[in-house]
Amino acid sequence: MMSKKAKQAQREAFKLMLDILVMRFPKAFFPLGQDCKPLKIGVRDDLIALGEGIDTKRISHFFRAYCKAGRYLCALKAAAQRVDLDGRPVGEVTAEEAESAVKELRDLKARRTAQKLT
Repeated sequence: MMSKKAKQAQREAFKLMLDILVMRFPKAFFPLGQDCKPLKIGVRDDLIALGEGIDTKRISHFFRAYCKAGRYLCALKAAAQRVDLDGRPVGEVTAEEAESAVKELRDLKARRTAQKLT
């Protein structure tokens, strides 16, 4: 299990990366506390390809957390528009992706409830 210090460091790294992405790509990323939009499949690779000094390992860690977060899972509704880094529509969330998001959100809520009980 991860220590409290390690978890805090992880949260701070996530928040820093999100803040950077919100400033750089305000039509694709939104601050905590706001709804977000489904992102284009492969947007992580788009970021890396830009070569703006974004560390591949850090961005990969960020996206693992970002795409598993409750607010992102809630955005994955069937037929919702996916956006690229400039906020342009580039496809839709499929019914299968939406169903998977519902299941992941249910699992996330169950894990959080279990953690509160321990």
